[in-house]
Amino acid sequence: MLTSCLLALTSLVIRVQQKPAQTTPWFDVQEGTVSARYRYAKDSADAVTNQMQDRIAFRGRLTPPSAKWFALNIGAFSGTSFTGGWNNTGIGTGDHVNRFSVKQLYADLRPVKGLEAQVGSLSTARGQSTEITHYDNDAYLTGERVTIRPPARFLVDSFTFTNAYVGDLSTPNVFERLDRLADSNYLQVMAEKALPHQVAVSAEWSRPPEGQMLRGAGRFQLPGDLSAVKVRVEAYWRFRDDVGGFAVTAERAFGPRVQLSGGFAHIDEHYPAENGDRYGNGRRFFALGTVGITKNLSASSFFTQAVDTPFTIPVERRFEVLVTYNVVGAVLDAVHRNATSVPR
Repeated sequence: MLTSCLLALTSLVIRVQQKPAQTTPWFDVQEGTVSARYRYAKDSADAVTNQMQDRIAFRGRLTPPSAKWFALNIGAFSGTSFTGGWNNTGIGTGDHVNRFSVKQLYADLRPVKGLEAQVGSLSTARGQSTEITHYDNDAYLTGERVTIRPPARFLVDSFTFTNAYVGDLSTPNVFERLDRLADSNYLQVMAEKALPHQVAVSAEWSRPPEGQMLRGAGRFQLPGDLSAVKVRVEAYWRFRDDVGGFAVTAERAFGPRVQLSGGFAHIDEHYPAENGDRYGNGRRFFALGTVGITKNLSASSFFTQAVDTPFTIPVERRFEVLVTYNVVGAVLDAVHRNATSVPR
């Protein structure tokens, strides 16, 4: 049913985009995918999860033609929690779940060049950090964010300031969280800079509910014969517990369709369960491989194994196989083919 809804919405968007721009707002579909995965997970107490799951993800942007400085962004996704973007199919561990919620809904204002303001239910701003040491990819914030991009040759490329509420971890529906716009338990100041030779870095100070934190991350390309390999290093320090963690990831593309990555992460024992649920706490190796089967269909596999971790962790070993189909891309390709094949 959810897939049918996504297809219907895609068709509506196509019709909207084909109408004259002067009479109809312009709607840009940024994502419209369906996915399925099998996952095996074992915690340090030997409890095992074996299950099939599915996921639907949709993101779009509505820009009125008479007000190009304003846009309304919407993101609707599967999942039941702050770190969960998948629904259980009922095959394997867990009962069937059919949850699909608007998790992102925010106004985006760009009154002048170099200034952007957002308010509503937002995704997280992570810079060069990933969900290993930052918030999960499915996470949401309710609040405000301002991004300033100074002129060229400035010390940094952008400053980001966020004032928001982190919470309601089992309430993904934005319409049940909008009252949190009046609350605040999360502050963030982040700077980003792109440097020559494909180097990008970010640094941030934040004050989430668990106390003040510093985060930093950088991505760079190895020199010489290893120039096809890109490395990301990320780390954090939490002042309240006087403890930190890090992750190092290397990735390489093999042709236009194959991408492999892997690395090592160390996340401290008391880090909140709000980073990527593939990783959680502990010391671990991990690997991810993705293959583009067709233009709109891809398959990937993920594996992680914890090592030498002296405390209880929710993910000791985890293995996933998943496929993703870009529904919107496929529909738009079909429309384009039909349009170009019509005799003139």
